[in-house]
Amino acid sequence: MISVSVVIPWCDRPELLRTLANNSQAFLTSGVEVIIANCGGRQRIPADALLSETGLSVRWLDISASIFNKGLALNLGASLSERDALLFLDADVVIASPVEELIEALNPASFVTIASVVESSVSPRPTTTTQFVETVTHTVEFRTTAGEIHKVMTNRLDLGKRARSGPGLILVWRADFLNVGGMNRELIGWGWDDLDLVARLQIALGRVRREVGSVIHLSHNDDVRHLPRGSRGESEGYNFMTCLAAYAVGDLHGTYETDVAHHASRLRVRTNRNCP
Repeated sequence: MISVSVVIPWCDRPELLRTLANNSQAFLTSGVEVIIANCGGRQRIPADALLSETGLSVRWLDISASIFNKGLALNLGASLSERDALLFLDADVVIASPVEELIEALNPASFVTIASVVESSVSPRPTTTTQFVETVTHTVEFRTTAGEIHKVMTNRLDLGKRARSGPGLILVWRADFLNVGGMNRELIGWGWDDLDLVARLQIALGRVRREVGSVIHLSHNDDVRHLPRGSRGESEGYNFMTCLAAYAVGDLHGTYETDVAHHASRLRVRTNRNCP
């Protein structure tokens, strides 16, 4: 059986206790370890609350940062893991299908992303609606100077089920994650930080993306997001252009090594009980 660490980036999102409680049975059944990477969060969730609410063995990593940085949080969270694979989830996501389905879909040449993300708050669809278009898929094609073509699916919308794909909810071999340098800390705010990892796994390592499973996203407004560059659109546009500039010169490496080297001596790790 493939051993897995679940890494969840966090910053002052109180719904974490709710999602951990809802996900606890799936985590316990699949035998995963849980790592929470607190990057810039000022709130504190007591260890006894984690234990009483979830029954999980949770390692809590405190990262000294002025603002939340998802890439940094995931890199440093991943640095605590010695397991075969890493499953990146968000603090506001409830798993709706067995974790084992994701693990079974992972093979030596692949990585896995969540196939279906459904919002917790969805307006009812009029009963008179007739379905004509079923799905809409957005794909970016990269062609290298050597003539290689890499197609990266950025989103798929299932109009009938009112669902979208989840490229940022990813199960990846730890070795593959390290080989592409992990996440890119330079991508801040919202958008393309997760797709950057997907693109580099495909382009640099030739890994095949498999889509499996479903989750429920706890609906919220943009006021809980960290958007230092303005709107989501502005943030995504900046991150996308940053990635394109790197890809154009063959830079397909994240910032894992420098992040770990810079923060290793200052990390603070707590646990609510002895982790397996």
